[in-house]
Amino acid sequence: FRFGEPLYKNLRFWQPDFTICTSRHVKDKVLELWPYLKADFLYPPYAKPDLKAKSRKSTQVVTFIYVGRMVEYKGLSDVIEALGLIKDLNFRCLVIGEAQTDEQADFKQKNIKRAEELGVFDKVDFMGFQENVFDFLLSADVFVHPNKLPEPLGLVFMEALFAQLPVVATNIGGAKEILGMQPNKMGDLVPPGDINALASILRKYIEEADYRLQITDNIKSDFVNSFAPDKAMEKLSEILHSL
Repeated sequence: FRFGEPLYKNLRFWQPDFTICTSRHVKDKVLELWPYLKADFLYPPYAKPDLKAKSRKSTQVVTFIYVGRMVEYKGLSDVIEALGLIKDLNFRCLVIGEAQTDEQADFKQKNIKRAEELGVFDKVDFMGFQENVFDFLLSADVFVHPNKLPEPLGLVFMEALFAQLPVVATNIGGAKEILGMQPNKMGDLVPPGDINALASILRKYIEEADYRLQITDNIKSDFVNSFAPDKAMEKLSEILHSL
């Protein structure tokens, strides 16, 4: 929740009869702030894309991928700092996303400069905006997105799982919820802002190929798409009938 946004300002003065939230996390937060509201959550319908099968591979150079806007709270700066702590290892990191404002452009340049200072610039590819993000997800080994503030949901986490990528994120908001609904381990959560913990788990994904590949196998065999359109429509029907 970012309270500067008009919606949350308006809720101080205008109360809906019923609120449908995009995740359990958002519902809990709404009821924490406005306990007298009636609310439920409905995951936005999202069909699994038609992707080609991804081969199980044990590579000498692990490719991490970050996807997101160039804003501080999404955690790119933490990724760069963590990579600096493991620069002795073989890895590559793809950064997908472009600046949309002058402030975001400054943030991007700050991270490029920091990557140079830490000696990892040659291992980090700032790819900018990409039309088909799935092509890059399919080429990577591990998805990393350590947001510093809770994501209300974060479809990008689901997209990473669709692409059979282990997810490394923070134990707040949408990432925690999405990984928590899976029957088996499909990634790792670290405390927000904990650079050492993030670096440690990234190191593990590089040094312990069996660990990384086991999580990939978990995703291939047991991934639950809670955003499937039929599930969303069933839940929407339940909500509407309850009103």
